[in-house]
Amino acid sequence: MPSVFVVIVNYRAADLTAEAVASLGRCRKASSLRFVIVDNGSEESELRSLRESCPGCDIIPAGRNLGFGGGCNMGIRHALEQGADFILLFNNDAEAEADFLSPLVKAAEDGGTVATPKILDANGRIWYGGGSVDFRRGGFYHETDSVRAEIGREVSFASGCCLLIPRKVFETAGLFSEDYFLYYEDADYCMRLRVAGVRIRYVPESVIRHKVSATVGGNSKLTAYYGTRNRLMLLSRFSFPKLAFAYVVATRILRILASFWRPAAWCVVPGIVDWLRGRSGWREGLPDSPACIVINGVFVGRRGSGLERFALETLRALDGMTTGGRLRLLVPRKADLSQLPEFSNIDVVRFGRLRGALWEQIDLARYARRHRAKVLSLTNTVPFWHADYACLHDVFYVTHAREFSASFTGWLSVVWHRMHYRAIARRAMAVFTVSKYSAGQISAVLGIPQSRISVLGNGWEHMRRIKSNEDVFHRFPGVEKGGYCFVLGNRCPYKNMTWVLSCAAALPETRWVVTGAPFRTVKAKSCELPNLIFTGYLSDGEMKALMEHCRVLVCPSLDEGFGIPPLEALSVGRPALVARNASMPEVYGDAVSWIDNPARYDGVLDPSAVKPAERGAVERVLARNTWENVARKLFEGIS
Repeated sequence: MPSVFVVIVNYRAADLTAEAVASLGRCRKASSLRFVIVDNGSEESELRSLRESCPGCDIIPAGRNLGFGGGCNMGIRHALEQGADFILLFNNDAEAEADFLSPLVKAAEDGGTVATPKILDANGRIWYGGGSVDFRRGGFYHETDSVRAEIGREVSFASGCCLLIPRKVFETAGLFSEDYFLYYEDADYCMRLRVAGVRIRYVPESVIRHKVSATVGGNSKLTAYYGTRNRLMLLSRFSFPKLAFAYVVATRILRILASFWRPAAWCVVPGIVDWLRGRSGWREGLPDSPACIVINGVFVGRRGSGLERFALETLRALDGMTTGGRLRLLVPRKADLSQLPEFSNIDVVRFGRLRGALWEQIDLARYARRHRAKVLSLTNTVPFWHADYACLHDVFYVTHAREFSASFTGWLSVVWHRMHYRAIARRAMAVFTVSKYSAGQISAVLGIPQSRISVLGNGWEHMRRIKSNEDVFHRFPGVEKGGYCFVLGNRCPYKNMTWVLSCAAALPETRWVVTGAPFRTVKAKSCELPNLIFTGYLSDGEMKALMEHCRVLVCPSLDEGFGIPPLEALSVGRPALVARNASMPEVYGDAVSWIDNPARYDGVLDPSAVKPAERGAVERVLARNTWENVARKLFEGIS
């Protein structure tokens, strides 16, 4: 097998790049592949992550963003110097199937043919089944007909998503043009291949999947500007008829008229102007690159819950990964900032006189418009017209709507949160969540492709900073260290507190300490068992003290987006007993003990007899779920 060098351009998407490399590594005859990854000006943390996730790859830091063509050329030059017979250009948001490689190499083995595979989108639909050039309209088109897509043939246009190029072709046609920066480099190269007499062969036996526009965003300002300018520039270079220019300009103007309320549509105008001026390459100050990203601080000052904890700890870790002025945490003018950490690089800005939801929808949105900034929201709610980057932990207001709608205020809350879900589904450039289970629910309920959803996870390091407050044992004299099972209660039925009450009634010798709000779904008499102690809400220090000295933490929930209390218990060396459903098996694996039938207590399981899991399993879970990992993945997503 000849030597094949894979060239991948990475731009602040280390996770995507690692997935692309892994998919190629699973191909048959993958041993003949060598990987060259050109990093287009990422932060140092991104480079470190790239080196860790792609061992054995040649990683070349470009130092700045060279664009697609410039990044490809840097990798191609390196591969040619190393003696490559073939260069495989591969997008970092693509994944190869097992039999991908051999058909491509066979099609290009004569040295004068460029080979390109069939490309499916994330949903398995044909995205590229051959390509053609329309000289009258100045268009470069992907063919998506399912019948034509099964026919191998010569084509006039191939997507730069994946191209296998023999060494001789670079000697004939040269490298990619770096004048485009983004979009139409592949079309330019195909036109030059045509002029040089090089054939392009479409190979349907070779298949990859492409997460379309995963690193840029399909309807972004970058797409509108570079797509317009570069298409007109390409038509000029290859003497397309004047009718083609008129068609392109007319369709772009119609796009503005059809979507005049979208800021991205208006970036067509500077694209046309810059083409007339002969401007090429990177355009400084493009509106799609805002001076900052504004973080939605609606959670600041609220009573601490899992959502508020997630936001605060993520920002604490994110502060060490960014540079000053790039991120701004916007908070209401009268918000209590006492719970915020001291940030070094995240600016905290007070703005607006409103509070709560009104502040989020009016003041925050006004600030984002004024500063042309993107908004990052971390706690399930977004400003409806600025749902740019949204972290959606779950969709319980759809999946558990009946439970939340037990009262009129609960019904209003369901309606309100569904409005946020709809805004996220329609407008979010990127969606984040905390587990693969939640990603699946979000995709199923809101119709968001899973390729647009990034899984962040959760962390536990905040437990190191919380000072244990053992005064709680004086407040509740019946609670003895090491003599109780600990439960973080909740008034929502899916938290399954009826299982705890059934277990407590069946095991009167076992003492239970339950913290949190009263329960909706159980009768008052059920809560009067002598071995049950309800503490109500506790401080973080009191919670840690009870967790450190419990026999076991019990989490019988029927549904959890992630379920952080078991992670906190493991971090202080206590075992956890967890219901085997929802996200829990994905998150905890062998690090906890399981309730196999959480729907009802079976009368056999004794939580007080649960033993700690193997230390290695616990350490793996703790190492995988850290706030640093959450912040790194989030930073990649918003960059």
